[in-house]
Amino acid sequence: MVGLTPAVVDAGAEPGFDTNLEAQLLESIRADSTQARNEPIRFAMHAADGVVLAGLSGRTSYGWLHLDMLWVAPDHRKKGYGRKLVTRAFDKARSLGCHSAWLDTSTPAAFDAWQKLGFSEFGRLTNVAGQHPERHQRWFMRTSLT
Repeated sequence: MVGLTPAVVDAGAEPGFDTNLEAQLLESIRADSTQARNEPIRFAMHAADGVVLAGLSGRTSYGWLHLDMLWVAPDHRKKGYGRKLVTRAFDKARSLGCHSAWLDTSTPAAFDAWQKLGFSEFGRLTNVAGQHPERHQRWFMRTSLT
C-alpha cells in the first residue's frame, strides 16, 4: 500500500529507543553542519559498598556542555559532592573544546545552588494562572568555562 502514512505508536516500552533515536539525530546533524565534539560526560561518587551517593550526566555539543542531571543523595548534600562533580565535568568539557556550559532546572533550591557555582539565568518559562502546576518555573542558565 504505497502512499500510506505510518501510524504513530507509543515507543516508551521499546528497549533502547532513546539511545537509538539520539544516534540517528546526531548522525543527521553531523552530516548537515560542522560540530565540535559531541561526547557524553558522566561522573559518579560511590560509597564503599558501591551505592551511588552522587552523579552527574551531560553532553558536549557545538562547544557547549549541557548538564542534563546532577543528583546528590539527601544525606550527603552540602558536603561539596555536587561541586566536585561539576568541577570534574567542566575540566572534561574544556578538554573536549567546550567554552561554556548550560542547563535548565525547575527547583528553586537548585537554581540558587547553580548560581553559587557561577551560572546565571538567560531565560525562564513560567506557568500562569490556570496552567498546572500554577506558577511553576523552569530556569535556563549558563556559565563560561574559559
